[in-house]
Amino acid sequence: MSKSWDAIVIGAGVMGGSAAWRLAGAGLRTLLLEQFAVGHERGSSHGPSRIIRLSYDEALYTERMPRAYALWEELESETGSRLVHRVGGIDLGSPDVPSWHDTRHTLEQFEIPFETLTSTDLRRRFPQFTVPDNEIGLWQADTGILPAGRCVSALVRAARQRGATLLEDARVVALQPQDDGLSLRLENGEEHSAPQVVLAAGPWTGPLLEPLGRALPLEVTQEQVAYFRPRHGEAFQPDRFPVFIRHEEEFVYGFPCFEGDLVKIALHHGGPVTTADERTFEPDEAALTHLRGWVVTHLPSLDPEPVRIETCLYTNTPDRDFVIDSPSGLDGLIVAAGFSGHGFKFGPWVGETIAERVTGRASEAPHPRFAFDRF
Repeated sequence: MSKSWDAIVIGAGVMGGSAAWRLAGAGLRTLLLEQFAVGHERGSSHGPSRIIRLSYDEALYTERMPRAYALWEELESETGSRLVHRVGGIDLGSPDVPSWHDTRHTLEQFEIPFETLTSTDLRRRFPQFTVPDNEIGLWQADTGILPAGRCVSALVRAARQRGATLLEDARVVALQPQDDGLSLRLENGEEHSAPQVVLAAGPWTGPLLEPLGRALPLEVTQEQVAYFRPRHGEAFQPDRFPVFIRHEEEFVYGFPCFEGDLVKIALHHGGPVTTADERTFEPDEAALTHLRGWVVTHLPSLDPEPVRIETCLYTNTPDRDFVIDSPSGLDGLIVAAGFSGHGFKFGPWVGETIAERVTGRASEAPHPRFAFDRF
């Protein structure tokens, strides 16, 4: 016999946890389903750190970040956990790189305080970098670090404190539309139904949608992360070394030593195409070679041989914009997907957006760039 709920959320990563937090807070009887255990390392929400920032090359995202910051701070207050670590960040590049130029433009457009640092300024302020003469930096003090794993744990804990029910080891094997919403079946045979189902399953989203005839052109890639040891660790502490993004053909981003003694550096996009169930966890040797060379050139006071390596999954849309919408003809299903390696910071805002839509409290129509049917 099917058990009924007001809302069901599939996936307990950052997006699903955020949706459950806001839905339960709105008074809905909410079921949160996780096919593994909360905090597992098979998807996109695990690990020690993600960037949070106001500096974006897209106004669409910049204008939503103040609300995201406020919601992360609300979660901090609710759970007693420190989650937003403002350490300052720098966008490195030059005006002839479109993404760097557009980042400066959005900071100016929204009157966000920032500093422009010349190559001379950069060498003086951050001598850890080897800086080309044409390099310019955009320094923004509110850029920070989110401890990803602890953020997800806090979201799920807060959702449960607000009344949500969590089921782990609960893999959804079938979704079925019905007159008053959707029903679903778990691998263990349990059945659940709700007038509103939120699909926030990361790289597992596509396989769950396809039987409904509502496919999305999502591409899953396995991305490479590496951790390097500084020769002088004090120089890479958060009070002396920033979060950084270098705008170039292959974006490289990194963190200071955060809750440890290693510097995290990674490539943004470019990993091999895979699936959620077939990914290998094997290191991408080409990406590691690139990162070693990058460290030698740009951060020579790091040991160029990684001490630790990790992989994670990106679930990418063709345009790299999010999907936060219902497929046409399936109003009882809201899909939150395709966060394309830059969505973690928006998690609570995505959850709030979903909850407002479910409860009919949304103050504006869904943005067309987040529409399910745009492809």
